[in-house]
Order: sequence, then C-alpha cells, then structure tokens
Amino acid sequence: MKGMGDCVVTLSIAEGSNYLAASATDTMTISAQVFAVTYNANATQHQTGVTTGSVPATASVSDGNSHTVLAQGTLARQGFTFGGWNTLANGNGTNYVAGDTFTVTANTNLFAKWVIPPAARLLANPNETSSVITITIPNSI
Repeated sequence: MKGMGDCVVTLSIAEGSNYLAASATDTMTISAQVFAVTYNANATQHQTGVTTGSVPATASVSDGNSHTVLAQGTLARQGFTFGGWNTLANGNGTNYVAGDTFTVTANTNLFAKWVIPPAARLLANPNETSSVITITIPNSI
C-alpha cells in the first residue's frame, strides 16, 4: 500500500570535545493515515421517508489509495428508486455508481441518491403558473 513500510534509520555521531563517538540503527514502521468511507441511507432526501435494508459497511482506506464504490445491497426506500451515491446529502455533489473508483484523501460520506420514479410524479396544469395538489393517504406509514 502507498505510504507504508519499514524504514531503517542510522545515526552516527563523531567523537568530539563534549561527546564520545556513537552509532545506532533502528527500524521503524511508517503507516499511512487511514480514512473511513461511510455509506448513508439518506432517508431525508426530498422528504422524510422510511428506508429498509442496510447500507454497505464502512470501509477503511489508506490515504492515497482507491476505493471501489459498492452497490446498494439491500437498501431500499418506499416511493423512490435508488440512483447511486453522492458526496452531498442533497444530491448536488459528485455522483458515483457501483464499480466507480476514487482516490481517498479524507474521510468520505457517500449518501444514497433517491430518484422519484416518473410514474409517481404529479404534473401541474400546463396552462397555470403553479398548482397545489393535496394528497391524503389514510394508511400512512
């Protein structure tokens, strides 16, 4: 992995008026910083909702290494379809789909991107500038 490995350090001091000659060798392990890539169900995008299933497990990735974006797995949300992952909860960040890779240089949150399916969209009357439609669901979740 990048930035990791053993390093041998040798220190030599020549004899002088205030010190004796000395030499030392030591081996130390240098480890890269490790960051978390965390997946978030993002159940509040568009409106508060209910998600089921689980997000992928948090991944630990060494600084400068790549991470392959995981699929949604069992994650689902009623009334929405899964549209991939995004670096911002509002969906205005960088989009990723399963299999994409990116270089990790900091802790990263990937938020589920929920898409309203076309069949669930309500369209306003094209002859009006705005419409308000009230829907009552008697058996709401």
